[in-house]
Amino acid sequence: MKHLIRVSAALAASILATPASAQSGAESDTFVRLGVAHIDLADKGPVFVNGVRDPSADYSTDKDWIGSVEIGHFVHPNVAARLAGTTPAKTFNLPAGSLKGTPNLFNDTSSNFTLTATWHPLRGQSFSPYVGGGIGLNKIWKTEERLATDVKLSDSHGPVIQAGVEVDVNDRLGVYFDAKKGFWSADASGFLGPLRVTAEAELDPVILQAGVLFRF
Repeated sequence: MKHLIRVSAALAASILATPASAQSGAESDTFVRLGVAHIDLADKGPVFVNGVRDPSADYSTDKDWIGSVEIGHFVHPNVAARLAGTTPAKTFNLPAGSLKGTPNLFNDTSSNFTLTATWHPLRGQSFSPYVGGGIGLNKIWKTEERLATDVKLSDSHGPVIQAGVEVDVNDRLGVYFDAKKGFWSADASGFLGPLRVTAEAELDPVILQAGVLFRF
């Protein structure tokens, strides 16, 4: 995260030093956004113990602050295609409901990636809102067993919707605020002693982001 902040500061200083004759924001088709993201998972979905659903069993996850990177390009005067990703985040999977009081089940480290298209009706204005949508992926890099053993957790993907606003500082530098809502689920399984526990985890993340925008 500290490295991402240093890169953002260096790029901002470079762009602020660029002569005023540079392209206007409306003419700069390629952009990069660097920021921080807050991810809130839905923490929903049925839990099964030895194949039988336990309606009182539940789980919860912690909320993560991570870095985010996005690159985009305007393929039409008012439509941009963009690819975004987050730095890896460790999530603690905590028992709840009838399992509350038992230790942490396992940790997983993952990143979220989205490929979206956004519509910018006021492109070129100092205050430019946008809306869009596309597809998203939650990539599991690794799991760490705690109370649960033989843990397996699948990658997940699905549709995502997006909205936000960009505010210009100058023709090539700005700040942005962005919100995404994903709709995807993952399959998780493991053992608590002799008991096999499985879950159909509805992740459905809300990803809130803010940061600095650079146009090229």
